[in-house]
Amino acid sequence: MDRESASAVADAVAQERQPDCGDTVADGVVARARVWWRRCRGDQRAVAATDGAAARSGRPDGRSSLLDLVSDMVSMAVVASIAVMAWKLAILWTFSESPIVVVLSGSMEPGIYRGDLLLLNNRTTAKTPLSTGDIVVYNLRERTVPIVHRIISVRERSPAEVGEAADDHDGRGVCQFLLTKGDNNLGDDRGLYARGQMWLRRRDIVGRVTFIIPKVGFFTILLNAWPWAKYVIIGALSIAVILTSR
Repeated sequence: MDRESASAVADAVAQERQPDCGDTVADGVVARARVWWRRCRGDQRAVAATDGAAARSGRPDGRSSLLDLVSDMVSMAVVASIAVMAWKLAILWTFSESPIVVVLSGSMEPGIYRGDLLLLNNRTTAKTPLSTGDIVVYNLRERTVPIVHRIISVRERSPAEVGEAADDHDGRGVCQFLLTKGDNNLGDDRGLYARGQMWLRRRDIVGRVTFIIPKVGFFTILLNAWPWAKYVIIGALSIAVILTSR
């Protein structure tokens, strides 16, 4: 038996041994990924060694397949949980309900194009309030899709003048009134605002654009255009997990 075959047998036996207290889910995922890569690479000796180790373990094939499937599902659940936690942390850090958005129109060209991915931050201070020239994403009461446009005018009033509480986002104790416009549009956004609305308020802002990643969001646009594609992708991933587990 050459060195490579001996290494393959050792890896297979180590993979099939009963886990002790020091084993983790990550160790199992790494071991399974190693075997899967060898199968894809066509390393027949490593595959045979793995199958032989599984046979020597004394576990019935049905039980082994079921345990492998459960292990894969647990791994997928762990990855999904990490992704959700990362999203929630991003929301807390940026003070934005949606810290990442995809541009769906060309109204901000040539600076921002359709399909670009935008990173937002809704934190403002007395030294960095929203001001003319900032690119912001905002929500409208009668629209479900946020809009990304540039602020072209800012008016500030005291709470006594407008008869309501001040905007508390930057701690300056003022009320901000914002007017926006798309760089590629002829007129301002008052035609987009709700009926009778002439200005945006600070509470309408989802976040200020801090970083642009070109074209990364085109996949999201395609999924919105063909909703059935989501189910096809989920089904394909599920089948792939089942096949690789076997």
